Amino acid sequence: MVRLKIQENKVNKERKYLIKIFKPILIVMIIFGFNYMSCNRIATRILFSFYSLTLMAVFIYSTVRCCNIRWSMIWYTLEYTGVVVTLLIYRSKILVYLQKLIHLDTYLRISFHHYYRTRRKQMMIMLIVLMVRLCHTHTYCSYYNCYNHIVLYLIYELSLFGMDFHQVWRFCMFEEIWRRLNLLRRRLEEFPESDIYLYVKNQKTMKENKIKFCFFLYRYIAELLDLISPELDISFLISIVCSLPKLILNVYYILLVIDRHWRYETLGFMLIHLTLIAFFIFTPCAIVSYYGAEVQKIRLVLFHQLIYENDHHTIEDIRFFLQYTYLKPFKHKIWRMVQVDLSLPLALLNLCTTYVIVVVNFTQVFNRAD
Repeated sequence: MVRLKIQENKVNKERKYLIKIFKPILIVMIIFGFNYMSCNRIATRILFSFYSLTLMAVFIYSTVRCCNIRWSMIWYTLEYTGVVVTLLIYRSKILVYLQKLIHLDTYLRISFHHYYRTRRKQMMIMLIVLMVRLCHTHTYCSYYNCYNHIVLYLIYELSLFGMDFHQVWRFCMFEEIWRRLNLLRRRLEEFPESDIYLYVKNQKTMKENKIKFCFFLYRYIAELLDLISPELDISFLISIVCSLPKLILNVYYILLVIDRHWRYETLGFMLIHLTLIAFFIFTPCAIVSYYGAEVQKIRLVLFHQLIYENDHHTIEDIRFFLQYTYLKPFKHKIWRMVQVDLSLPLALLNLCTTYVIVVVNFTQVFNRAD
């Protein structure tokens, strides 16, 4: 009880810190033209739309002016354009999501150290991605002499940074849901002999029925995922569609290097490029697959409590909770078509392998014809 009251003194500080965690990356997203502003003023929305479209036109111009333009650069530009236009059409609910996340963290008794670790992890991921992207674009543009003007090169570099930061943001949003599911499971496991759940709100210690309140938190997390899913799904689908040709082309180029049609110096930035594409596409699939693992663990905890429970009302609550977990198993699908889990990377690799074989056969046919 004393420990919970001490935590209440930190609640306001932790809530402010939660906003500070995501505020820098949100500002970066807005600077790069991604519409995460939740403003009701028509003039502000029109002004930001004009800014985003102007920035998009500048980035497209820098890509077109490349002296040695490649298909991968075109697909990056299409990906950036698709995400920016989609976010301009769709009104983001990210601020509503963050406000609901604050209330959920109060119920889950999340400490200040969790926010500190989250921010540090975000900064580390962004720094690593930034260094890898700099290494790739610098070696690529230096080898092919892509730009005659340094300004155009810097603009193109900034467009790649914006797309990379957006994909890191998407990864962080998927991970936050998984962290809350993980904490819910741990709260359900603690003190199995007690059916009381304690938390602090408005400087008061609140006491709830453990099973009923954890069921409420499970539904709350599901509603958060449904709230944030539309904008994450469309951006992830655009990334998948635009990344698949880049995967195919890079694998084909590596085969050309192995067959000594291209120089071995080009192998380095091709492998770096493949690493970036694989990270941005495969890591969200890995995180979403953890949703199902946490739900399975929650079901196991409920089954164990169901075995040893004697109270009839609690048994009914546990059974109702279990039935809901089967109705809402946190299996994530993009527009109810594309299943997001570890099977998606395997399907993309299979598709990539098929089309690489087709491209190799076509090139051999045309070479023989020549």
